[in-house]
Formats: sequence, structure tokens, C-alpha cells
Amino acid sequence: MKIQTLEKKTFAEFGEILSMDDVPSVDTANEFDFHDTAQGIKLASRCCTGVLSCRHRPRKVVKMERHHESSEVIVALDGDIVMMMAPSDDELENNTRIRAFMIKQGQAIVMKPNTWHWIPFPVDKHDVHALVLFKDETGANDLHFRDLTVPIVLD
Repeated sequence: MKIQTLEKKTFAEFGEILSMDDVPSVDTANEFDFHDTAQGIKLASRCCTGVLSCRHRPRKVVKMERHHESSEVIVALDGDIVMMMAPSDDELENNTRIRAFMIKQGQAIVMKPNTWHWIPFPVDKHDVHALVLFKDETGANDLHFRDLTVPIVLD
């Protein structure tokens, strides 16, 4: 499977991209400015954050996971990563709707609830870290897995 560049149009069915591209500089009359970069993120009054350590490994995906009750924010902290995703209405029967996206260091995405995904793959040959944000207790109470009928190998 080919890895796609992260672009708003191709990523829209999976979620939103949080980007500095649309954020203007601080107005010279202000000490700071705040700019909403994503609306409608389904989180909760209590959220948790964590750092996901992603080991360099063969780029083969045999299962995927999703969360019914929460969006998930992923920020590539110290290296570029590749994330595999499928839309929420995909039954993962033939892998035709699964996509791989390159998320560059410093970029962030917000996956819609129920978006199928798998642990990011480091682009380079060293381990990388990603900041994760989702509804509190998602890992304990809202983690749903499905095996792929045919494994996917990234180019």
C-alpha cells in the first residue's frame, strides 16, 4: 500500500488536520491570539493524554482498532509517522478503503469516533513518540479490535 500525503481533502472522511497553515501571526496590537483549529471534536469533560512510544518494526498491519465514544488526537512529537486508517462504516472485509497517511513531526490529526486505525509506524529507523488525547478511560472501556482478513504491507 502506498503512503499518502496528509491533505484536508483526502483525510476528510477520517477526521481533521490540525495545522499551522491557516493560523495567522499574532496581531501586533495583542500579546497573544487564540485560533480555533478544529470544531466538533467529540471528547468529554474528562480527557486523558499520554505519550505513545512507537517502535520501528516491519510495516505490516494484521488488525485495527477503534473507539466508539471518543475522537482521538495524535501529534507526531519527535519524528514522522505513518498511520493506517479506515472510515467508520468500513467492515474491513477487503481492505479497499484502508489508507496510509504520512504525519510529519509537529503535525496533528483528529480522528472521528469509530475511525479504524493502527499504531503509527516510524518513518525512520528509530523509535518515535506521539502525543495522544482522547476521552478518559478510552483505553480501558472503549477499545474495539478487528482482525484483517488479509494483512496489509506498506511500501
